[in-house]
Amino acid sequence: MKTRLAIVAALAAAAALWCLPVTAQETHSLRRVYKAGETDRYRLTMRLERGEVKLDLTLQMTETTKEARPDGSSVIELSMDSGEMTLNGTEVPIPNIGQKMTFRVDKDGKPIKDEQPADPDSPLATIMALARSSSMPDRPVKVGETIKVEVPVEGGRDRKLVAQFTLVGTEKRSAEVPMDTLKVKTAIEGLVPTPDGDQNLKIDATSLYEPGTGKVVRVEGTVSGFRLSQLGPEPAKLSFKRVRLPAEAPAQASDAK
Repeated sequence: MKTRLAIVAALAAAAALWCLPVTAQETHSLRRVYKAGETDRYRLTMRLERGEVKLDLTLQMTETTKEARPDGSSVIELSMDSGEMTLNGTEVPIPNIGQKMTFRVDKDGKPIKDEQPADPDSPLATIMALARSSSMPDRPVKVGETIKVEVPVEGGRDRKLVAQFTLVGTEKRSAEVPMDTLKVKTAIEGLVPTPDGDQNLKIDATSLYEPGTGKVVRVEGTVSGFRLSQLGPEPAKLSFKRVRLPAEAPAQASDAK
């Protein structure tokens, strides 16, 4: 009896080991595919806390692919359309509302050049730059695989973001994201220019990618190490969330009158 149980256990273990490579070979493409003329709208919410200070920000943005070039690079326009910001519950003005930023990315999604960079003295500009989707390799990625990418930051050769992406697997649709997506854990760290000088920031986030296009339909995370002189020397606690909004329905003939 013991021998039979041992054989059954051995066969079960062998079957489990035989199945492991199949799971490990599951791959997905996370590469961002741009198409000229495509437009996506996003809502970005952020909360910054330090001591008794609470700053809440909500922004609505539009991302438009202006060009998709034969060499694989693309020209992207990002506009900050509207929003509101409150400081301890009191509404305050938002810098850069209505501003548009144009930047170019290579075939792997890495930024090449900012044609109209945002005001470098604006903390919002710094966070907006960090909120952009990062580059992914032009090859299938295995579930469980971690990819390391270095992205240069304008302003000096020593400035760069080091990002690590780990493909977790498939995330089922939800009320907020009405499609199955690919879940990716992200850790980004690097020296970034801010109004208070260069700061070593770290971002931990979870992103949901749209299969086939590589668009980040939702990203949620935290930023550590962010300091503002107005709030004192200690770092603030910063959390953020960016979600793609449903496409606007085309105007009906009766609405156009």
